[in-house]
Amino acid sequence: MADEDFLKGRPSQPIQITVARARNLRGVKGESVTSSVKVEFGFQVLGESPKCESSAPSLTAEYGFNSQMECLFEGSGPYTLDEIAYRPVLVTITEILPKEKKQKEEKTLVLGQSSFPLVNLLRGETRLEFSQLIHPTPGSPIETLSPETTRPVIDIIISVNQPLINEPLIPSTNVMTLNVESLYNCPDSWNINHAFNYNLSMPLLSSDQQKDQYRIAIFANGSLKSANDKDVQQRQKRWTHVVNSVGQSSYITDSCLPQTHYEDECGELRSKDDHDMRSDAEQNKNRVVWNMERCHFVEPNLAQKLQSKIASTRYWPVEVMRTIPTDKQQKAAKGKESVEDTSYTFHGVAFINMAKLLYPGVRKIRGAYKVHAYSDVMVTDKCDMKGNISDEAAKIISAMNRNVPYTRKEASGKEKSKVEGKKGKGEESGQTEETAVANPEGQQYVDAKSYVVLEISLDRPLIAKRDADDLASRVAEYIPPRPRFPKRKDGAKRAVSGYHKEVGEVAKIVLEEYRDMFGAEANNQDCGREALEERKRKLVYELNKSGKYFAFKEQLKHSVIKIVREKYLRTSRFKDESELQTFLSELYVYLLDEMHVGLGEYLSPKDKTPVPEPPLDVDQLKVFAIEAEEGGKIELASRYYQQRLAIDRKNASFWFDYAVFNLSIGNTEKARECVKETVSLNQGHIDGLLVYGVLCAMDDIYDEAEIFIEMATNIDPNSIVAWTILGLFYDGIDNEIGTEMAFEEANKLNRQEAHDDAMMKWDEEHPPATLPPSASSKTSVKVSAVTEGGAAKVDTDTEPELERLITETKSDEPMETKPEVVSDKPEVPEVALGKASPTGVSEKDDAKQSEKGGLQAVPGGKRVKSPVGKRGRAPSRVPTPPDVIEAPLERPITPLPEATIFLQAAKWLLSVKAIQFCERALSHELVQENAGISIPYNLLLGRVKLHKMELDEAERAVEQIVKQDVQNTEAWSIIGHIKYIQGDVAEAMDSYDRVVSLSSSGLGIQTVYIRLANLYLQSRKFSEAKDTFLRACRLWPSAVTWLGVGIACYQLNELSEAEDCLCEANILNNSDPVVWAYLALVCLKTNRDLEAEQAYKYSLKTGLEDGELLDRLHQLQQQVGFGNPELQYTGSQET
Repeated sequence: MADEDFLKGRPSQPIQITVARARNLRGVKGESVTSSVKVEFGFQVLGESPKCESSAPSLTAEYGFNSQMECLFEGSGPYTLDEIAYRPVLVTITEILPKEKKQKEEKTLVLGQSSFPLVNLLRGETRLEFSQLIHPTPGSPIETLSPETTRPVIDIIISVNQPLINEPLIPSTNVMTLNVESLYNCPDSWNINHAFNYNLSMPLLSSDQQKDQYRIAIFANGSLKSANDKDVQQRQKRWTHVVNSVGQSSYITDSCLPQTHYEDECGELRSKDDHDMRSDAEQNKNRVVWNMERCHFVEPNLAQKLQSKIASTRYWPVEVMRTIPTDKQQKAAKGKESVEDTSYTFHGVAFINMAKLLYPGVRKIRGAYKVHAYSDVMVTDKCDMKGNISDEAAKIISAMNRNVPYTRKEASGKEKSKVEGKKGKGEESGQTEETAVANPEGQQYVDAKSYVVLEISLDRPLIAKRDADDLASRVAEYIPPRPRFPKRKDGAKRAVSGYHKEVGEVAKIVLEEYRDMFGAEANNQDCGREALEERKRKLVYELNKSGKYFAFKEQLKHSVIKIVREKYLRTSRFKDESELQTFLSELYVYLLDEMHVGLGEYLSPKDKTPVPEPPLDVDQLKVFAIEAEEGGKIELASRYYQQRLAIDRKNASFWFDYAVFNLSIGNTEKARECVKETVSLNQGHIDGLLVYGVLCAMDDIYDEAEIFIEMATNIDPNSIVAWTILGLFYDGIDNEIGTEMAFEEANKLNRQEAHDDAMMKWDEEHPPATLPPSASSKTSVKVSAVTEGGAAKVDTDTEPELERLITETKSDEPMETKPEVVSDKPEVPEVALGKASPTGVSEKDDAKQSEKGGLQAVPGGKRVKSPVGKRGRAPSRVPTPPDVIEAPLERPITPLPEATIFLQAAKWLLSVKAIQFCERALSHELVQENAGISIPYNLLLGRVKLHKMELDEAERAVEQIVKQDVQNTEAWSIIGHIKYIQGDVAEAMDSYDRVVSLSSSGLGIQTVYIRLANLYLQSRKFSEAKDTFLRACRLWPSAVTWLGVGIACYQLNELSEAEDCLCEANILNNSDPVVWAYLALVCLKTNRDLEAEQAYKYSLKTGLEDGELLDRLHQLQQQVGFGNPELQYTGSQET
């Protein structure tokens, strides 16, 4: 409430306006000027200065004139905060001419004017200093100054004693800036030879307590311009209304309209068809130009009202109308009583979707909006605004044109009853927008496809975007980060063990030195004590002489320091010498004892069994796990994932893969724990953040879900999948604004990626063309410049073909825009063909092309900047050497993305087994505009239904695919899986055969090979099974594939090959009971009793459950008479 009432009861505050001086001032009689200044604000004259002389050489008039106005914080009046926001201070410089004979009064001549904004006072500033040009008025001598003459400048200071908005309140206030540019595709009945005023009005929220009370922003007197009257590139903004201003003083200094591309806008006309229509309208048709700016001060309570209003209705009306100029009104009323004419025609309305201002961090919306025929019913339905603001807007416009202030008057009872009677009559008759055509003039906007371009911006977003550090801290609160390496422990033990190691290293060197000095005598220990002492003396002498003794001390010094610090905790100086000596004695004894320990460890080393490296790497284990999962061996697959974690428990990707596996088998609790481990190890793991957010959303923990998914978009703002999942989440909790924001960002990234890929492909396919050596040797081209039409001037004799290629770049047709190109960089200036850039490249032809096949211009003069890592520099179109030239090539039209954002998200969600969100994405794909049921959609739907074991629905989905594309291998593989699960061997084999005959790679081809080979084994087609398993081995060898080859070879009685294959399988997985069983069968057939018995025991130990295979083993053991010590053989045993 403090923020809402911060204006109430606050006394008015003076705003001091000081006109300091005018420099370089010249008048009618040259450099000697007598002048004065007048300061105005709105309709109020704040003061006029006394006369002031200026002459050469300074040409400076020191006015030092002070004026002030009282800023009002509540109520209405000419000096309220909103008036200060959009009205400028106007300073007029008037020359006072000397009196002539018989002249009673002095003559004056207005030299010029300058306008100064006050809006920065509402942003907390207390002092504004300006030095601006004095804009000449018609007939002023300043108009005739030569270009070399320094232009006159006026210095002004605007200040307040205290900030109008205190610093603590600045974050809760805002300034809304409205920029109205132009109306395009005007009705055909509008003629530039007819004088009319074209006006635009927009309601603004008011602090008035009445619900339907609005202020009205007026953009009056737009100019109807013909298509031939082109706009300049830098379009300067104008004030909406400056009383008594003339000429350039009605323009805002150093403020121009931005140039943006169509696709960067957020209006209604952004499709490719709209691009062509807008390009034609903006270049070849009449238009109404305003180019005006109006600021609106938003108090804290207004900010809350604005946010609530946008959230409830989204749309804001902007009304367009045409009025009769004031001079025509005066002529018509000549000789009669002056009556205010507030009539208007061509009443239209555009609806601005303001919802984007509720996106976190968004401060601006800009776009083109269609103009509709005005209807009270339409405005009420779309904007929930009762009452027609156009009548009051017409009164304000009339007052503005007559330069008189407008005062709102309450309607009389008679007028109110008349208005209410009209409304009631319309309601009783059931009149609706569709049944009543009451605005035929407004309908002309619709017929002409008129649209208005405008921009609305805020100083601060209505909803602040969460900071990346804040998101990171929130994620860390839910899942604390885990250090990749454990903290260091047992510092004292490490220090002592380090000392032991250094002692051992020194002992090794001393021992080598001893052996080098004494050779074979070194091993003779029976030479007597005196000889040993002599050897010791010589060794110490040699070590001292060579400097090795001091090197050993240096080598031990670091480990000794560690012991002092870690074990004795000594890090400061000793108090006295006695304490030092006591400590050194204690340390010496300790180090001597530990030296003996270190020597003992070195001289009597213990044999350490080397740890063998694992036979399988992590990639193989992942493949084996996927094979086991596809084969229904869930425990085996889980064991493979756990083996990967045993190799490296600090690898976040291993934990994430294990989480996906648990999701696929429906163990969401374990999956959540694994994902938490993933994020704790790597807080920037995008896949882990997204999956954890999805799991939280599935469990209705929405706060956590939003934080984790938003964190993923913050880490990788170019991730289409992350933004789409954020939109799916917002859609699930009925946050429509958030849903639109996320999907819009994802679609924008998708279009940009498609464009980048198309441009890269085009550049690769169209390298610069090089002329033959013969042509280059005969040609000497010297191009001096590029003409205005685009053709090159050739100064010397040129081969006809070469001249034709050069001059083909000329085009007399107007340049058309290429709406598909999005860019962040301004267009590279045009370079003459003969003057290449320092790199030997001219970049003109990259940016534009004529309608006849040349490169087209980009709206706003912008070019594409390719993302780092996706593309190198595009090949040059015009190389410097004269023997290299290229005919104009047509740039490709930006294609539609290969996949929609929902298909991309569904594909990723299916890969991580987030089936619930995957179905949400597919449902959005199904209902989105112009989507239809596509092959990718049916493929994903079939895979989802197959995962859920809804086989009938999966089969119906993929059957639609094969009807459209009979060679779609993924569809046939899904059909094969369905028939495989249903036990239809013939149909499954037929489908799998189609897959392997059409492709030898692709998604899930390994599973296809394995299942097809198993079906061959069941059908006793052992040769086909062997070949198919071998193809799978070539793709990726595994225990399953080698086992399959071994079984096929065994059935073909190729026992040697079978044994080799089974051994390979056993190396890759020594706990597979089937492998051991078939090894036992091979050994039984090759009469190796011991090996057969051992293989049989291992098959039982690892859990052989195949009863048929076990019976075959027992029969063969009974037949050969060995291999199973539990059996009592009836026949004789042969060895």
